[in-house]
Amino acid sequence: MCHKCHMNNTRMATRSQNKMAASLQELFQKLSITENRLPVLLEIKRAIFSVQLDDLKVSIKNLSLEPIFVSLGTPEKESLDVGSDVLSRLLDCLPPEVVLAQLRDELYMGIGHPHEGIRQVCLHQVERLVESEVGRNDLRNDEDMLANVISSVSDESLAVAKISMKTLKVMAGELAGARVIFEGPIKAQMKQVAGNNETVKYRVLEIVCHVAAISDQLLEIVDRSELLRLLLSDLHTEDDLVQLNAIEMLCTLIERPHGIAYLERESVIEKLEQMLVEAEADPSQNFLLPELVKFFGVLSHHQPKEVAERYPAFLQCSFKLLESCEASLVNIAIETVGFVGSTVEGKRVLNKQGKPMDEALSILGRLIQVPPTEVRVRALAALAGLFAVQKDEMNEDLESMFQQWFSRISPEPLDLILSLCRQPFLEIRCPSLGILQALCNHRWAQGRLTNTPGFQEYLLDRSTEKDKTGKEAKFAVVKALAEAYPTGEIFGQPYKLKLREYVRDGPFYVKSQSEVAFESN
Repeated sequence: MCHKCHMNNTRMATRSQNKMAASLQELFQKLSITENRLPVLLEIKRAIFSVQLDDLKVSIKNLSLEPIFVSLGTPEKESLDVGSDVLSRLLDCLPPEVVLAQLRDELYMGIGHPHEGIRQVCLHQVERLVESEVGRNDLRNDEDMLANVISSVSDESLAVAKISMKTLKVMAGELAGARVIFEGPIKAQMKQVAGNNETVKYRVLEIVCHVAAISDQLLEIVDRSELLRLLLSDLHTEDDLVQLNAIEMLCTLIERPHGIAYLERESVIEKLEQMLVEAEADPSQNFLLPELVKFFGVLSHHQPKEVAERYPAFLQCSFKLLESCEASLVNIAIETVGFVGSTVEGKRVLNKQGKPMDEALSILGRLIQVPPTEVRVRALAALAGLFAVQKDEMNEDLESMFQQWFSRISPEPLDLILSLCRQPFLEIRCPSLGILQALCNHRWAQGRLTNTPGFQEYLLDRSTEKDKTGKEAKFAVVKALAEAYPTGEIFGQPYKLKLREYVRDGPFYVKSQSEVAFESN
């Protein structure tokens, strides 16, 4: 574009922006003096949504939004609905620091407005504010506004409460903000809000656990506030639902080593193992079993050896639940065994269980063959994870272990897996291909595959998969075999070259008519 054309376009854009600014100024003045505000608000809404956001930002730069806030004093729902849309569009045009500096009192009042949409709009501006360091610093220095945000955690609208919770998680996610919220005068506000009811208490505890999980320093600050003690005390209540919520919330803390160390110091994990044993023995306590098993499953994923040694009841319970009559408990047990066995250390821990693990593999082998489909899919995924290992983690001991595991699945495990890979049902076929993908990295499995009649032809036959998901799943198998160390030696270099060509062409390659005709000839 020539320089002259660019200048002309710039002048035209400026004139358009100035025209919009004048039009909005006139509408804002009209809104200030009229009693019937809905038609004017609708006119403003049409105007501001008819232009690009960048142009609108320039047009409203020097306009006061006070008339819009004043118009929100009406009890008419339709006017408030339109007003919240207008306010959201206009405020998003301004930097959040400017919004706080120029419209601080209006925002403060808006956060407590009876209309849910307006509360959301005003809280969203505070949420935008904490995205920058300058904004977080501004909010730390405004305790009244921060207290207002904390109060909104108890809002009857979950959508409103979630904005407040997200804002506070960000604010308290660094030391300066955490100290203001959990050590300063604001701490009393947090405790007061937590005391409203059980639902609100767990909203506060969600913030607390999120922050505590970030670092050891933040955990110490949170712990001194005594808010975390509310969660720990709920493990000792007689209310099953409260206990269930507490266990679920504690899963956040065990994602990090400092969180695990804290729960061990407080004897929480020991208490949970005791609850696990009691829940398994008492049918009336079965309600807690899924969440308890899930907790120890997450813990075992991070510290498999330590958990197996210190809390042996967990794995014993997981193995028993594989044979439960309740599909929900079976699903939890399958996912737990698979999750624990997703790391090499976890696989070794499972193998040390001896006969129970052998039986678990046999059970998984049965579960992948019979309904319900949901259980079959989970069992297939678990087996894929159990046999998956990185190339640099492979050694003779592991290979021997995997080979023994595979033999436990069924009398003819490879035939079983390959038959499932050819099932007409995509939801069964894809996770079965996932097992095949894991097996491709094992020398012993490759030896069996290369001696299986028709396998090599099947793998290169793109016509077996019609759907995108199936094509991608089969492509992953071909890619794994093409990249595995022993493939050239076991399958031969010519076949490995065909695999590489398949990979090079991608998962969705379709031969042209000329290629098909050439091959036919």
